[in-house]
Amino acid sequence: TASDLVYHELKVFKKKRAVPVIAAIMDLGTSGGYYIAMAADHILAHPSTITGSIGVIMVTMNAQGLLEKVGVQPAAIVSGPKKAMGSPFRPMNDEERAIFQGTIDHLFEQFLSVVKEG
Repeated sequence: TASDLVYHELKVFKKKRAVPVIAAIMDLGTSGGYYIAMAADHILAHPSTITGSIGVIMVTMNAQGLLEKVGVQPAAIVSGPKKAMGSPFRPMNDEERAIFQGTIDHLFEQFLSVVKEG
Protein backbone atom coordinates (compact mmCIF):
# COMPACT_ATOMS: atom_id res chain seq x y z
CA THR A 1 0.00 0.00 0.00
CA ALA A 2 1.01 3.63 -0.31
CA SER A 3 1.08 3.90 3.49
CA ASP A 4 3.50 0.99 3.74
CA LEU A 5 5.77 2.54 1.09
CA VAL A 6 5.90 5.89 2.91
CA TYR A 7 6.44 4.12 6.25
CA HIS A 8 9.44 2.21 4.89
CA GLU A 9 10.87 5.29 3.14
CA LEU A 10 10.75 7.17 6.45
CA LYS A 11 12.56 4.28 8.15
CA VAL A 12 15.28 4.41 5.45
CA PHE A 13 15.50 8.22 5.76
CA LYS A 14 15.95 7.96 9.55
CA LYS A 15 18.70 5.39 9.17
CA LYS A 16 20.58 7.31 6.44
CA ARG A 17 20.35 10.73 8.09
CA ALA A 18 20.54 9.68 11.73
CA VAL A 19 18.02 12.35 12.66
CA PRO A 20 14.83 12.07 14.67
CA VAL A 21 11.58 12.05 12.72
CA ILE A 22 8.52 13.71 14.23
CA ALA A 23 5.01 13.04 12.95
CA ALA A 24 2.49 15.86 13.40
CA ILE A 25 -1.17 14.91 13.20
CA MET A 26 -3.60 17.82 13.01
CA ASP A 27 -7.02 16.48 12.01
CA LEU A 28 -7.11 12.77 11.30
CA GLY A 29 -4.42 10.22 12.05
CA THR A 30 -6.38 7.15 11.11
CA SER A 31 -5.61 3.96 9.26
CA GLY A 32 -2.88 4.77 6.69
CA GLY A 33 -1.94 8.03 8.40
CA TYR A 34 -1.51 6.23 11.70
CA TYR A 35 0.49 3.51 9.92
CA ILE A 36 2.90 6.12 8.51
CA ALA A 37 3.25 7.87 11.88
CA MET A 38 4.57 4.63 13.38
CA ALA A 39 7.89 5.28 11.59
CA ALA A 40 8.40 8.46 13.62
CA ASP A 41 10.39 8.76 16.81
CA HIS A 42 7.75 11.05 18.30
CA ILE A 43 4.14 11.77 17.41
CA LEU A 44 2.58 15.16 18.11
CA ALA A 45 -1.20 15.35 17.88
CA HIS A 46 -3.48 18.35 18.24
CA PRO A 47 -5.93 17.90 21.14
CA SER A 48 -8.86 17.59 18.72
CA THR A 49 -7.11 15.08 16.47
CA ILE A 50 -8.91 11.83 15.81
CA THR A 51 -6.47 8.93 15.85
CA GLY A 52 -6.73 5.18 15.59
CA SER A 53 -8.83 3.09 13.22
CA ILE A 54 -6.29 0.32 13.10
CA GLY A 55 -7.68 -2.14 10.62
CA VAL A 56 -8.07 -3.20 7.03
CA ILE A 57 -11.22 -3.06 4.92
CA MET A 58 -12.15 -4.24 1.47
CA VAL A 59 -15.46 -3.08 0.04
CA THR A 60 -17.19 -4.92 -2.77
CA MET A 61 -20.68 -4.80 -4.19
CA ASN A 62 -22.95 -7.09 -6.12
CA ALA A 63 -24.84 -5.12 -8.76
CA GLN A 64 -26.11 -8.20 -10.60
CA GLY A 65 -29.75 -7.69 -9.56
CA LEU A 66 -29.71 -4.02 -10.54
CA LEU A 67 -28.19 -4.78 -13.92
CA GLU A 68 -30.78 -7.49 -14.57
CA LYS A 69 -33.56 -4.97 -13.86
CA VAL A 70 -32.27 -2.64 -16.56
CA GLY A 71 -31.56 -5.43 -19.03
CA VAL A 72 -27.77 -5.44 -18.84
CA GLN A 73 -26.06 -8.82 -19.06
CA PRO A 74 -22.34 -8.43 -18.43
CA ALA A 75 -19.93 -11.00 -19.80
CA ALA A 76 -16.33 -11.50 -18.75
CA ILE A 77 -13.61 -13.30 -20.67
CA VAL A 78 -10.89 -14.23 -18.23
CA SER A 79 -7.47 -15.82 -18.32
CA GLY A 80 -7.97 -17.90 -15.19
CA PRO A 81 -10.65 -19.14 -12.79
CA LYS A 82 -9.95 -16.48 -10.14
CA LYS A 83 -9.35 -13.53 -12.48
CA ALA A 84 -12.86 -12.08 -12.00
CA MET A 85 -12.87 -12.40 -8.20
CA GLY A 86 -14.66 -9.47 -6.63
CA SER A 87 -16.50 -8.59 -9.82
CA PRO A 88 -19.55 -6.45 -9.08
CA PHE A 89 -21.42 -8.28 -11.83
CA ARG A 90 -22.00 -11.51 -9.90
CA PRO A 91 -22.20 -12.75 -6.32
CA MET A 92 -18.97 -13.71 -4.57
CA ASN A 93 -18.73 -17.42 -3.78
CA ASP A 94 -17.48 -18.91 -0.50
CA GLU A 95 -14.04 -19.80 -1.91
CA GLU A 96 -13.48 -16.25 -3.19
CA ARG A 97 -14.65 -14.77 0.12
CA ALA A 98 -12.16 -17.00 1.95
CA ILE A 99 -9.32 -15.91 -0.34
CA PHE A 100 -10.12 -12.23 0.18
CA GLN A 101 -10.51 -12.75 3.95
CA GLY A 102 -7.09 -14.39 4.06
CA THR A 103 -5.57 -11.39 2.30
CA ILE A 104 -7.31 -8.95 4.66
CA ASP A 105 -6.19 -10.98 7.70
CA HIS A 106 -2.58 -10.98 6.45
CA LEU A 107 -2.62 -7.21 5.87
CA PHE A 108 -4.14 -6.66 9.32
CA GLU A 109 -1.37 -8.71 10.95
CA GLN A 110 1.19 -6.63 9.05
CA PHE A 111 -0.54 -3.44 10.25
CA LEU A 112 -0.48 -4.67 13.86
CA SER A 113 3.21 -5.55 13.64
CA VAL A 114 4.00 -2.02 12.43
CA VAL A 115 1.99 -0.52 15.31
CA LYS A 116 3.70 -2.79 17.85
CA GLU A 117 7.13 -1.87 16.47
CA GLY A 118 6.29 1.85 16.44
